[in-house]
Amino acid sequence: MQKLIYYSIVAVILALSILVMNADLFLSTGRTESENVPLHISALKTSLEHAQWESAQQEYQALTGAWQIIKPRIQFSVEKNQMDAIDAGLARLAAYIRWRDRVGAAVELSEIEAHWHDLRR
Repeated sequence: MQKLIYYSIVAVILALSILVMNADLFLSTGRTESENVPLHISALKTSLEHAQWESAQQEYQALTGAWQIIKPRIQFSVEKNQMDAIDAGLARLAAYIRWRDRVGAAVELSEIEAHWHDLRR
C-alpha cells in the first residue's frame, strides 16, 4: 500500500511539472483585453505607421503593462533569454518613441513581435 501511495505521489508531481512546463501557450494568452500582447503590438504598429506619437506612447504603456502581467505567468515555461530580449526591446522601443524615430521604432517592434512568436514554440 505504501508503494502505491509513493508512486502515485511521484506520478502526480511529474504530471504537474510537465503541465507547468508546457502551459506557455495557455498562460501567454491574455485573459482580458488589457493583457493581450498581440493586440497591443498591432495597435502600436498602426500608430507608428501613421506617426501618431501620443497614441504610440499610450499603446507602448499598454503593451508594457500587458507584458508585465504575462511575464510572471510564463517564466517557468519559456527560456529566460527570450524574456530578456523582449524586455530589452521594450526599453529600446521606448527611446525610439520618445525621440519620434519611426523607422527605428518599427524595426524594434518587429523584433519584439518575432520574440513573442518564438516564445510559443
